[in-house]
Amino acid sequence: MRKFLVFLAVFVTLLLITAIILPVVFKDDIQEGIHKSLNENIEAEVYFDPSKFGLTLFKNFPNPTASLGEFGVVGIDRFEADTLLSAKSLNLTIDLFSLFGNTYVIKSINLIEPNINLIILENGEANYEIVKESGEDTLETEPSAPVDFNLSIDQWNISDGTFRYSDKSMDFHMEFKGLNHSGSGNISLDNYDLTTLSNIEHATLEFEGTKYLSGQKLFANATLNIDMTDFRFTFKENVFRINDFPVSMDGYLAMPSEDIEMDIAFSSKNGSVKSLYSLIPGTYTSDFENINTEGRMSFNGFVKGIYNDSSLPAYRIALKISNGMISYPELPMPIKNIDMDLSLDCEDGNIDHTRIEIKQMHLEAGTNPIDATLLVKNLKNYDMEADINARLDLAELASVFPIKELEMKGLLSIQAKAEGMYDSTQNIMPAVTASIHLANGYFKSSEFPKALEKLSIASAIDCPSGKPEDFRLNVDDFSISMGKERISGDLSLTNLNNYTWDLNVKGNLDLEVISAIYPIEGISYEGLLSADLGSKGKYSDVEAGRYDRLPASGKVHLKDFSYSSNDLPVGISIEESSLAINPKRINVESFDGMVGKSDMSIEGYVENYLDYVFGEHELLSGEMELTSRILDVNEWMTGEATSPETSADTSALEIVAIPRNIDFKFQSSIDNIYYDNLNLQKAKGLLSIRDGVLDMSNLSFNLLGGSVLMNGKYDTRIPDSPVFNYQLNIKALSIPDAFASFSTVRTFAPMAQLMNGDFSTNFSISGLLKEDMSPVYESLNGAGLIQIAKASLKESKLVSGIAGFMKSDLKSDRLSLKDVIMKASLENGRVHVSPFDVDIGGQKANISGSLGADGTLDYFVRTEVEAGAIGQQVNQLLAGLQGEDVSSAGSKIKLNFNVGGTYDKPKILLAGTSGSGGAATTIQEQVKEEVKQEVQAALDSAQQEAEQKIQDEATKLVEKGEDQLQQQLDTLKKELTKNLEKETGKILEEELDSTTNELKKSLQNLFKKKKKGKN
Repeated sequence: MRKFLVFLAVFVTLLLITAIILPVVFKDDIQEGIHKSLNENIEAEVYFDPSKFGLTLFKNFPNPTASLGEFGVVGIDRFEADTLLSAKSLNLTIDLFSLFGNTYVIKSINLIEPNINLIILENGEANYEIVKESGEDTLETEPSAPVDFNLSIDQWNISDGTFRYSDKSMDFHMEFKGLNHSGSGNISLDNYDLTTLSNIEHATLEFEGTKYLSGQKLFANATLNIDMTDFRFTFKENVFRINDFPVSMDGYLAMPSEDIEMDIAFSSKNGSVKSLYSLIPGTYTSDFENINTEGRMSFNGFVKGIYNDSSLPAYRIALKISNGMISYPELPMPIKNIDMDLSLDCEDGNIDHTRIEIKQMHLEAGTNPIDATLLVKNLKNYDMEADINARLDLAELASVFPIKELEMKGLLSIQAKAEGMYDSTQNIMPAVTASIHLANGYFKSSEFPKALEKLSIASAIDCPSGKPEDFRLNVDDFSISMGKERISGDLSLTNLNNYTWDLNVKGNLDLEVISAIYPIEGISYEGLLSADLGSKGKYSDVEAGRYDRLPASGKVHLKDFSYSSNDLPVGISIEESSLAINPKRINVESFDGMVGKSDMSIEGYVENYLDYVFGEHELLSGEMELTSRILDVNEWMTGEATSPETSADTSALEIVAIPRNIDFKFQSSIDNIYYDNLNLQKAKGLLSIRDGVLDMSNLSFNLLGGSVLMNGKYDTRIPDSPVFNYQLNIKALSIPDAFASFSTVRTFAPMAQLMNGDFSTNFSISGLLKEDMSPVYESLNGAGLIQIAKASLKESKLVSGIAGFMKSDLKSDRLSLKDVIMKASLENGRVHVSPFDVDIGGQKANISGSLGADGTLDYFVRTEVEAGAIGQQVNQLLAGLQGEDVSSAGSKIKLNFNVGGTYDKPKILLAGTSGSGGAATTIQEQVKEEVKQEVQAALDSAQQEAEQKIQDEATKLVEKGEDQLQQQLDTLKKELTKNLEKETGKILEEELDSTTNELKKSLQNLFKKKKKGKN
């Protein structure tokens, strides 16, 4: 016995050690296996917290329990933003011994705080279809032996869950919050009982825009027999409850094919008036148990038949109440004498044959009786009979029913009768007589800033024949007061085939109260509206466009108005505005207001407004005068105010299309306009809009220290390709500021970045605009004069390159302009300038040429410098040609340059030189001219001794000398051209000296021959 006890102790110890060690040793392998299996079989992203993965044998010993923490499944592709399932934890317990048999038994599944979200799209795709297909072609493989696999689940639980189901293909939405559910059943069997217990704290159910549940509590305790062979579900013991209203069911629901077979009867066996009352929204609260009720209530019905795409089952719902009473213990008066007999029948399943009947409905809310009957025989032409009578003292309702934070007073009476058919296709309606009267109405709520007082209405509806053309609605009196403000009116509406109205409204309206009663999300407004308006007419005149037959007249006055919305966060405020209205025009007699920080004062008129409102392409015309101190356009575009120190980023501008059915003239006078990074001051001018074109006439303003007078047009008749054509008269505009502010200046005058001073111009320009309102540079054309009184340019590569041919001790990096008037033109996006004079490093120069939108240069520069101011290489060349050092000579030399490349990388080539008195412009022409002068001087001297002989001889010598000289000059020309083409403009001194020496020898020989002949 002792040995047995020792053996038993050792066995138990080993078993415990094994139970502890195995989950620890194999935890990582099991976790990796779970993750791998999920990824291989599910088309979704599965996640869980590895640190919260657990495996133990002790929790439900000896059965192993696995747990996953922060577990979830997220969709992919079209559902990548939708979480199908998330849970705080998932716990799974498996019967240990079932792992060694053919039936695997799951003892329990527990989901803690799950969030389940099922979605079906319009095309039928569902986010829960995530199991991967095997991909095996069963037709090409040998049939395998059947696998004997069974799965049984003993119990499952859901704690504090949320369940959502949305089927967008049929506009069906359902949501359960606070879901607690448990169930059990041997699902491995073909026929088994499923037992469930469910509690739902908040349920909503909506189908095709109609809410059938809205926040009710649901309870279900049901046992269903499930026959998987016929897919048949039979109700056994069950109780369902909506709030406090119980319903039990008998019968079955089967889906052996695509059709759904139903034979279900339902009733409220233990229902009461109190439980029925709990279905009214807001009544099922913590105080519900203290409500006292009396009376008898019965509720029953059935659904029987086939449900598919073409048929509905027959159904019936019946509700009866007799001698009912409901009383709140804290309130003095009950709702009593409640009697109701309601039924809803469809005997053959054709919904058009549905019959709705209220045989009787009577209740007394305190001393206020309400009676009604209704019969609708079908839902096709709505053959009906209805009778309603009610007299209510609104003050008594608070003594009957708990109404929080709302105080009501007044006497309300309603009488209405209807009999006949309503069929819109046949244009018939029931005969109707009705009246609604309210006297001394009063409503006060914590949600209203002011109480609604002295509310009265007297209205009557009459259509005894049942013909729409005989319909008449008269509101003889309508009035309401809000504090000191009161508004009243009357209305006559007749003939539903051709609406004919006569409306008059007069009084004051507090818009803050209206916004509180009818709030609009994202919009807030307040202010005092005063009106005295009248309108009458026929809808047929509206349809036919005969708006002159729709007289509307009166005045509207708005004071202390403010408005803001998500689209206009800067808001609008109107200090005061008055409008006078007649059928032809609206006169803006005054308008003083603000848009953000932009102030506006407007007067003028708008014509043809009725045609414009009711028609499709009718013309709206008018004239307005606007005066303003500040008009901040950037604030409207970005929602942020602009100041002279800061400017809004409006780089993402878009094309502003001018409506073609607007004919408007706008005369403006504005002290400051902020647009993009500009501040336009003292702006005045006429803006005209017509047929999609904005015409600016004599628009003047101060800008960047100068003044601008502008005429032109902005044409959007082709919306995708707007056109502009401007005539600009600009005076004393800052050159560096213009570069910083205008992209056109940066493109066509890049030198302006390094310049100071002002410029003036009289320039015309036209072209196309891109989608971001920037110009299409290649389309630009224009012409005009540009005047610069005084300006300078320094640190320019272009100026430095030209100055490099001069002495380095000069201030050669500065270009000065004084009293410059240049003629400029724009041709297909390239600026051309006629010759104009500048000062480069103290030397006068003349510039002409062009610059493209791509930055390419094509300029020609002429400059005349003192011989001593030229660079060393050019000086050596000329000294060699003239036989002396010209650096100290008093003559002037002309240098000519070709400027190419781009503004950032200019290429400057020396084009030629000449003396101050010569007309020649190239070096070779200068040499030839020097030779001719020497020859001519020799001839004049020889002529004194022997004029004719020496003249003849000299002529021969000159001709011979010129022939020799021409050969030398041709050689020199080739060498000079070869060297001057280099970007640096340097001359190869050795070759030039050699050529010069040879040329000097030829000249010396020529003069020796001349002297010899003379002697």
